[in-house]
Amino acid sequence: MATAETTDMADVIATPVEFGGANLSPANVVINGGTLDVTGDTLSVTGAVTINDGTLTVATGTLDAGGLITVGDGATAAALTVTNGQVQAGGGLSVNPTDGTYTAGTGTLTFDGAGTWSGSGANFGTVVVTANVAAGSALTTGSLTLTGATLTCGLGEHLVAAGISGTGALDVSA
Repeated sequence: MATAETTDMADVIATPVEFGGANLSPANVVINGGTLDVTGDTLSVTGAVTINDGTLTVATGTLDAGGLITVGDGATAAALTVTNGQVQAGGGLSVNPTDGTYTAGTGTLTFDGAGTWSGSGANFGTVVVTANVAAGSALTTGSLTLTGATLTCGLGEHLVAAGISGTGALDVSA
Protein backbone atom coordinates (compact mmCIF):
# COMPACT_ATOMS: atom_id res chain seq x y z
CA MET A 1 0.00 0.00 0.00
CA ALA A 2 1.33 3.47 -0.87
CA THR A 3 1.92 5.82 2.02
CA ALA A 4 1.35 9.56 2.44
CA GLU A 5 5.12 10.11 2.29
CA THR A 6 5.22 9.03 -1.37
CA THR A 7 5.54 12.17 -3.48
CA ASP A 8 6.84 11.08 -6.89
CA MET A 9 5.28 8.19 -8.77
CA ALA A 10 6.89 9.01 -12.12
CA ASP A 11 9.06 5.93 -11.65
CA VAL A 12 7.80 2.73 -13.18
CA ILE A 13 4.96 1.01 -11.36
CA ALA A 14 5.64 -2.61 -12.20
CA THR A 15 3.96 -4.43 -9.33
CA PRO A 16 0.44 -4.13 -7.94
CA VAL A 17 -0.03 -1.06 -5.74
CA GLU A 18 -3.19 -0.38 -3.76
CA PHE A 19 -3.69 3.23 -2.83
CA GLY A 20 -6.10 3.85 0.00
CA GLY A 21 -6.14 5.44 3.43
CA ALA A 22 -4.27 8.67 2.61
CA ASN A 23 -4.45 11.32 -0.09
CA LEU A 24 -1.48 11.37 -2.45
CA SER A 25 -0.24 14.27 -4.64
CA PRO A 26 2.61 13.35 -7.02
CA ALA A 27 3.75 15.56 -9.92
CA ASN A 28 3.25 12.85 -12.59
CA VAL A 29 2.26 9.19 -12.70
CA VAL A 30 3.60 6.69 -15.25
CA ILE A 31 2.46 3.06 -15.24
CA ASN A 32 4.53 0.54 -17.22
CA GLY A 33 3.23 -2.98 -16.72
CA GLY A 34 1.80 -2.77 -13.22
CA THR A 35 -1.47 -1.91 -11.54
CA LEU A 36 -2.51 1.02 -9.38
CA ASP A 37 -5.81 0.89 -7.48
CA VAL A 38 -7.31 4.12 -6.08
CA THR A 39 -9.75 3.20 -3.32
CA GLY A 40 -11.57 5.64 -1.08
CA ASP A 41 -9.22 8.62 -1.30
CA THR A 42 -7.85 11.13 -3.82
CA LEU A 43 -4.87 10.69 -6.10
CA SER A 44 -4.26 14.31 -7.12
CA VAL A 45 -1.68 14.53 -9.90
CA THR A 46 -0.53 18.04 -10.80
CA GLY A 47 0.80 16.91 -14.19
CA ALA A 48 0.18 14.01 -16.54
CA VAL A 49 -1.04 10.47 -15.93
CA THR A 50 0.40 8.03 -18.45
CA ILE A 51 -0.64 4.38 -18.57
CA ASN A 52 1.68 2.83 -21.16
CA ASP A 53 1.08 -0.78 -20.15
CA GLY A 54 -0.90 -1.96 -17.14
CA THR A 55 -4.02 -0.78 -15.33
CA LEU A 56 -5.15 2.14 -13.23
CA THR A 57 -8.40 1.34 -11.42
CA VAL A 58 -10.45 4.03 -9.67
CA ALA A 59 -12.68 1.96 -7.41
CA THR A 60 -14.30 4.34 -4.92
CA GLY A 61 -11.82 7.21 -4.84
CA THR A 62 -10.92 10.09 -7.13
CA LEU A 63 -8.21 10.47 -9.75
CA ASP A 64 -7.69 14.21 -10.25
CA ALA A 65 -5.18 14.86 -13.06
CA GLY A 66 -4.06 18.40 -13.83
CA GLY A 67 -2.52 17.32 -17.14
CA LEU A 68 -3.31 14.92 -19.96
CA ILE A 69 -4.41 11.37 -19.11
CA THR A 70 -3.01 8.95 -21.72
CA VAL A 71 -4.11 5.31 -21.87
CA GLY A 72 -2.03 3.08 -24.15
CA ASP A 73 1.16 3.52 -26.13
CA GLY A 74 0.23 1.42 -29.16
CA ALA A 75 2.19 -1.63 -28.02
CA THR A 76 0.87 -3.52 -24.97
CA ALA A 77 -2.54 -3.47 -23.27
CA ALA A 78 -3.27 -0.52 -21.00
CA ALA A 79 -6.49 0.29 -19.15
CA LEU A 80 -8.22 2.95 -17.09
CA THR A 81 -11.13 1.40 -15.19
CA VAL A 82 -13.59 3.53 -13.25
CA THR A 83 -15.77 1.15 -11.25
CA ASN A 84 -17.46 3.53 -8.81
CA GLY A 85 -14.98 6.40 -8.53
CA GLN A 86 -14.44 9.78 -10.12
CA VAL A 87 -11.94 10.87 -12.76
CA GLN A 88 -11.21 14.57 -13.24
CA ALA A 89 -9.28 15.27 -16.45
CA GLY A 90 -7.70 18.71 -16.30
CA GLY A 91 -5.73 18.43 -19.53
CA GLY A 92 -7.74 16.03 -21.68
CA LEU A 93 -8.02 12.27 -22.09
CA SER A 94 -6.51 10.16 -24.86
CA VAL A 95 -7.32 6.44 -25.15
CA ASN A 96 -5.19 4.76 -27.82
CA PRO A 97 -7.50 2.70 -30.08
CA THR A 98 -4.77 0.06 -30.62
CA ASP A 99 -4.09 -1.01 -27.04
CA GLY A 100 -5.90 1.34 -24.65
CA THR A 101 -9.24 0.69 -22.97
CA TYR A 102 -11.49 2.83 -20.81
CA THR A 103 -14.11 1.00 -18.75
CA ALA A 104 -16.85 3.09 -17.18
CA GLY A 105 -18.73 1.84 -14.17
CA THR A 106 -21.10 3.98 -12.12
CA GLY A 107 -18.55 6.75 -11.58
CA THR A 108 -18.20 10.06 -13.43
CA LEU A 109 -15.60 11.36 -15.87
CA THR A 110 -15.30 15.16 -15.55
CA PHE A 111 -13.35 17.42 -17.88
CA ASP A 112 -12.45 20.35 -15.61
CA GLY A 113 -9.66 21.76 -17.77
CA ALA A 114 -9.30 22.51 -21.47
CA GLY A 115 -7.94 19.73 -23.65
CA THR A 116 -8.70 17.09 -26.25
CA TRP A 117 -10.86 14.03 -25.60
CA SER A 118 -10.30 10.97 -27.79
CA GLY A 119 -11.03 7.29 -27.54
CA SER A 120 -13.19 5.79 -30.25
CA GLY A 121 -14.56 2.41 -29.33
CA ALA A 122 -14.96 3.21 -25.62
CA ASN A 123 -18.19 4.08 -23.86
CA PHE A 124 -17.22 6.73 -21.32
CA GLY A 125 -20.42 6.39 -19.25
CA THR A 126 -21.44 9.49 -17.29
CA VAL A 127 -19.46 12.53 -18.51
CA VAL A 128 -19.49 16.13 -17.28
CA VAL A 129 -17.72 18.89 -19.24
CA THR A 130 -16.98 22.09 -17.29
CA ALA A 131 -14.14 23.43 -19.50
CA ASN A 132 -13.84 23.81 -23.27
CA VAL A 133 -12.92 20.44 -24.77
CA ALA A 134 -12.32 19.34 -28.36
CA ALA A 135 -13.22 15.85 -29.56
CA GLY A 136 -10.27 14.07 -31.11
CA SER A 137 -12.27 11.06 -32.30
CA ALA A 138 -15.77 9.65 -32.37
CA LEU A 139 -17.10 9.53 -28.80
CA THR A 140 -19.76 7.51 -26.96
CA THR A 141 -21.21 8.35 -23.54
CA GLY A 142 -24.06 7.14 -21.39
CA SER A 143 -24.95 10.72 -20.52
CA LEU A 144 -23.27 14.05 -21.21
CA THR A 145 -23.68 17.22 -19.15
CA LEU A 146 -22.20 20.48 -20.42
CA THR A 147 -21.82 23.13 -17.70
CA GLY A 148 -20.71 26.55 -18.92
CA ALA A 149 -18.37 25.00 -21.47
CA THR A 150 -18.25 23.95 -25.13
CA LEU A 151 -17.57 20.50 -26.53
CA THR A 152 -16.38 20.89 -30.12
CA CYS A 153 -16.80 17.99 -32.54
CA GLY A 154 -15.22 18.48 -35.96
CA LEU A 155 -15.51 16.61 -39.23
CA GLY A 156 -15.57 12.84 -38.63
CA GLU A 157 -15.86 13.19 -34.85
CA HIS A 158 -19.42 12.14 -34.11
CA LEU A 159 -20.93 11.92 -30.67
CA VAL A 160 -23.31 9.24 -29.41
CA ALA A 161 -24.93 10.10 -26.08
CA ALA A 162 -27.96 8.64 -24.34
CA GLY A 163 -28.79 12.15 -23.08
CA ILE A 164 -27.28 15.63 -23.35
CA SER A 165 -28.09 18.33 -20.79
CA GLY A 166 -26.70 21.43 -19.14
CA THR A 167 -25.91 25.08 -19.78
CA GLY A 168 -22.95 24.65 -22.13
CA ALA A 169 -22.75 24.31 -25.89
CA LEU A 170 -22.19 21.47 -28.33
CA ASP A 171 -20.34 22.82 -31.37
CA VAL A 172 -20.62 20.48 -34.35
CA SER A 173 -18.55 22.12 -37.04
CA ALA A 174 -17.24 20.98 -40.39
